[in-house]
Amino acid sequence: MNSQDSSGSPLQQARALLRSRQIQQAIDLLQNLPELSKSEDGLLLHGTACFRAGQLEAARSSFESLTRDFPHCIAGWVNLGAALNKMGEHKKAVEIFRRAVQKDRRCADAWYNMGIAQRALKMQTMAISAWKEALKINPDFADAHLQLARTYSDMKNLGLAQKCLHDVLRLQPESARAKAMLAEIQEAQKAARSGSSPFGRLVDLEALQQKANTAPRVLTPPARDAEREMLQNLTKPVRQAARDLAPLLAESFQQKLHRLERIIVDTGNRSHSPEALEELAKQTQEIHDLLAEISSAASQIRKHLGHS
Repeated sequence: MNSQDSSGSPLQQARALLRSRQIQQAIDLLQNLPELSKSEDGLLLHGTACFRAGQLEAARSSFESLTRDFPHCIAGWVNLGAALNKMGEHKKAVEIFRRAVQKDRRCADAWYNMGIAQRALKMQTMAISAWKEALKINPDFADAHLQLARTYSDMKNLGLAQKCLHDVLRLQPESARAKAMLAEIQEAQKAARSGSSPFGRLVDLEALQQKANTAPRVLTPPARDAEREMLQNLTKPVRQAARDLAPLLAESFQQKLHRLERIIVDTGNRSHSPEALEELAKQTQEIHDLLAEISSAASQIRKHLGHS
């Protein structure tokens, strides 16, 4: 098929060429349109065709023109971010996707692609939150389930990874990627169970000898009383620190970061973001101080036992 033989407007012809995978012909047709720069549909089609052809700079240029001249077009923002992701400019992509969800919080594709950019930036926790947002909007978003599975697998959370893969296979029973990843995870779980069994490996003779050479500590009654008093004094602040730590950790750090993310992308709540950031920083310092107190007491106990 060529543009001369096609019926309809040039944009309809371009869509037909894209559907039939004649991508370069679609690009040539669109580039010859005198009003391309003033057409929302034309810029979107041209950028999409260039993206599929691997002409990323041209795609980026079209999508930037689209977001500048037609800022209401959500597809323009999402596609611009996708092009930036493909070009490795993930930090810029995150900002573009934030603009997209500011305009439409119900855009699952924007949240999904934001997660892709954040994962590339090693921001796994934020990526997980973004994909979960996408799944709240579209629970049948198989690619979002798959990305969660990959990230959980990287984090060695094989149980959650497996659950996500079952969700993928429920939606796409023939997914080769999900089947292969599920097989790898099940093999890793099997190996972990085998490694933890005393019947699944040889006895470590060196470790066994070390245990055999460990004799019980012999203390005189006064020394035992002194040690008991020392331990009581050391563990008293530890018990208090643990009690103080529990409510601080009642809500996971991931949820707090996700809450901050939602404030950042929501222009209506932008005025509250400094307070949220200050609250997060304050709680982080409190957790750090309490953990330092517990660690200090544990270090003193280890030091004492090492010299007794």
